[in-house]
Amino acid sequence: MNKDYYKILGVNRHATAEEIKKAYRKLAIEHHPDKHPNDKQAEERFKLIIEAYQVLGDPNKRRRYDLLGGNWEQFSTPSFDNFNIQDIFQNVRDGVRGIGENFASFMQSTFGENWFGGEEKQTQGEAPNPREHTIELNITLEEAYKGTDKTIDIFNEVLRIKLKAGIADNQTLRIKGKGKDLYDGTRGDLMLKISVMSHSKYIREGNDLHIELPISLYTAVLGGKAEVLTLKETIQITVPPCTPNGHILRLKGAGMPIYDAPEQFGDLYVKIHVIIPAKLTPEERALFERLASLS
Repeated sequence: MNKDYYKILGVNRHATAEEIKKAYRKLAIEHHPDKHPNDKQAEERFKLIIEAYQVLGDPNKRRRYDLLGGNWEQFSTPSFDNFNIQDIFQNVRDGVRGIGENFASFMQSTFGENWFGGEEKQTQGEAPNPREHTIELNITLEEAYKGTDKTIDIFNEVLRIKLKAGIADNQTLRIKGKGKDLYDGTRGDLMLKISVMSHSKYIREGNDLHIELPISLYTAVLGGKAEVLTLKETIQITVPPCTPNGHILRLKGAGMPIYDAPEQFGDLYVKIHVIIPAKLTPEERALFERLASLS
């Protein structure tokens, strides 16, 4: 069954990247599993929200999805490392010109503006550099926090890549001389685009992290201690008395390490989620009624 990712995020098909990101963050917080414990439907909804953002939040994936709908993944860019793109399309150049605008747009988004073999044109943004070959590398938020070593097998060569702590989503690293063999006998550069996968507990904004902390009604009213799990350790915090639902506490320096400045960290913002008792004993109810009469 085709999934309408725009409908899942509650945005229209002309939404900007910022509008999509804003809608995702709002829904991710609203449907977070910690707010709906033991609720399988809420968990599935949360997964759909993440899936929708992973597509619509990526310009290339979104373009293919807009053109092809639910079948967009079946037409991801193939690898032609051992073939010449121009040779492949030379024989069918004249036969496909009338197929239609959608197909032409898709081919351009997949193989570039010069897929018919003509000179490459620059549209919006920077034209692709023929001396660069870009691949995407998925890592977890934990790996981005600590830094990690990755092994990549590409062009019959095994590369060992060291990623520093604090690396950002969509950050691109240049590995010189490890790209494709070029026609002039040299070798191009490999561009490694980092994709930090969504996390079930944390939402990252730059070097800061956001998390929800469920606390009991009694802790919210009377104050008390609560434990917050950071990416480094478990921290015990003090919840002030009469803390309202949705209140945000800032834990300075408990966020992501800053890239190229590993001794510095962003902050962790803890949003309080007050859990209302699902059921009261007769004695508890009597006490609440007594409190109600006093107020």
